[in-house]
Amino acid sequence: MLLGLSIAGLILLAGAFVLVFRYQKQRRIQWKRETELKTELIRSELSLKLQNERLRISRDLHDNLGAELTIVGAPFLEGPIFLLPWKNDPPWKRSHKISGRQWRYCGKVSGRSGMSSFPS
Repeated sequence: MLLGLSIAGLILLAGAFVLVFRYQKQRRIQWKRETELKTELIRSELSLKLQNERLRISRDLHDNLGAELTIVGAPFLEGPIFLLPWKNDPPWKRSHKISGRQWRYCGKVSGRSGMSSFPS
C-alpha cells in the first residue's frame, strides 16, 4: 500500500513538473512575441518620425525657394522691390546675390536636419 502511494505521489509530482514546465515555456514564447511586437512598433514610429521630418524639410525648402525665386526675378521688374540695399547694381548682379543667399540657406537646412541619426 505504501509503495502504491509512493508511486502515485511520484506520478503527481512528475505531472506537476510537466505542467509547470509547459506553463514556463508558454510564458517565454508569449514574452518573446510581445518583445518582437514592441520592437516593430518602435521601428514603425521611428520611420514615421523620419518621414515627417523629411516632409517638414521639403516643405520648408519649397516655401523658401519659391519666395527666393520670386525675389530673384524681381530685379528684372520695375517697382518697389528696388528698395533693397543692392538696388543700384545691375539686374544680373542682384539676382546672383539673392540666389547665392538661397544656396547658403539650403546648405544650412540640409546640414542642420540631423537625418544621419535616423535609420533609413
